[in-house]
Amino acid sequence: RIAAGRLAEFLGASVVDFDRSLRTLGVYHQALRMFANLDQETKAALEAYASGVNAFLATRNRPLPPEFILLGIEPEPWRPVDSIAWGRMMAWSLSANWREELARFELARTLNAQQIREFLPPYPGQTRPDHADLSPLYRAVGKAMDTEKLANLLPDAGISAGSNTWVVAGDRAKTGKPLLANDPHLELTVPAIWYFAHLSAPGLSVIGGTLPGAPGVVLGRTDRIAWGFTNTASDSQDLFI
Repeated sequence: RIAAGRLAEFLGASVVDFDRSLRTLGVYHQALRMFANLDQETKAALEAYASGVNAFLATRNRPLPPEFILLGIEPEPWRPVDSIAWGRMMAWSLSANWREELARFELARTLNAQQIREFLPPYPGQTRPDHADLSPLYRAVGKAMDTEKLANLLPDAGISAGSNTWVVAGDRAKTGKPLLANDPHLELTVPAIWYFAHLSAPGLSVIGGTLPGAPGVVLGRTDRIAWGFTNTASDSQDLFI
């Protein structure tokens, strides 16, 4: 419902602007296009996942989770495209560099490219690419722009401080095998976006953390390998005048 901009259906007028933002971004429409272009193997995995969710909903003999009871809503059948839509929302929650884009634009109103580089230095060990100095252009076309209003219009991704992954080599562990630690640093939510799952089938045993809608384990291990995931400070958003 979040990705489709449908929260106001049961939360009322207070979230209409939030729904409008998500519909303007076109998250669910994008998910529909992405699903149409998937290969058959991936489509089959998402369809099988949806069938499993809906089989549970059709045959459940226990109460729904507390959030459904508190909000007084019934879960709708899960669609394969819902998995993609929620994946897009996860991507949004891990993307917040539009604020940096806006800050750089504000600086360009008074500073040239070299001064901006001094004000926003590169990450240690990296160098900034040479760009044409577009500060005069930004000043000319941005005179009438209300950047504070724009900042208030764009939905906040709510990204937290960061995340990390690290490994200890096997020769430093008592077992002789490497150790993997992974901390995604995602904010706590109710209901939680992570849950633990153990998938067991002939030739398959995998356990770890996964996300609602994901037909697999996102962070976890098999009997032979372990893997983690971390994502911080990627340049994944652009603002256009």
